[in-house]
Amino acid sequence: ALPISKLLGIPLALGAVAGLVLLIASLATTPAEQAMAATREFVRAAEDGRSDDMISMLRENATLHIGRTENAGQPLEELERELRMLDGVHRIVSNRITRLEAQATEPDTVVAELGCYTETESSFGTVPSAWLIEWRKEPNGTWMVRRITAAKIAGRGPTGSVLR
Repeated sequence: ALPISKLLGIPLALGAVAGLVLLIASLATTPAEQAMAATREFVRAAEDGRSDDMISMLRENATLHIGRTENAGQPLEELERELRMLDGVHRIVSNRITRLEAQATEPDTVVAELGCYTETESSFGTVPSAWLIEWRKEPNGTWMVRRITAAKIAGRGPTGSVLR
């Protein structure tokens, strides 16, 4: 028979191991979780009218796609112009994320599906929108936007400019 002191030590050791496993699991995040966190930060910057912060999260070859990812992308300069509109006439008054899911498509690429209900200075009430944001992980570990697709605005596929 084992002495009482050793019997009491077994549960303590098992508890310590279980706690260590939980701690390690809580620190580990998947690429999808990292991209969702980056998406939340991108949205917060939009809500706060911090277009420069949003632009700093774009890769130098980032593109804006209207309606579908397969549609020809507009260049970075046009994407920047659209984002800067959030500083002015299209300033966000209120926003609520209604959907945020992400899936890795490659080891360093994640596509986030974002849905929002947004009211801007220029809108007539709250407008639903759906977006696809493709994130790429840079060699330094930073997640940067490669592609933004405006899938739906007010329940329809947008045409032309997203915000104009």
